[in-house]
Amino acid sequence: MNAGGGQLTTSLGTFAADNSFAPTPGNSYTTSTAIANTSDDALYQSERYGNPFSYAFPVTSGQQYRVVLHFAEIDKWGSGLRVFDVSAEGSKVLDNYDIFQKAGATSRPSAKPSP
Repeated sequence: MNAGGGQLTTSLGTFAADNSFAPTPGNSYTTSTAIANTSDDALYQSERYGNPFSYAFPVTSGQQYRVVLHFAEIDKWGSGLRVFDVSAEGSKVLDNYDIFQKAGATSRPSAKPSP
């Protein structure tokens, strides 16, 4: 699912348009700024945010699912400016997660580096 954006096909696969979130209409943000260290910029150029907000995806009971989260910080340019938790099925899987700090960033990039 492409948080904050429409359906998208990238080298990683097809991502559905943003859906199944609460509260509605909620908050989203998009940018056209190039995203460093990826060739799939469009996947990382939108976001959903709020305090709190959640997703509730309809799934088949008894099945196992693999959840992969792809992150880029496109709005808050400093460590500690956006820190959040992620829970799945009532269990916290990320605690006080800071994308900016995790990526080792020190400042806002001026441009996407050349390959």
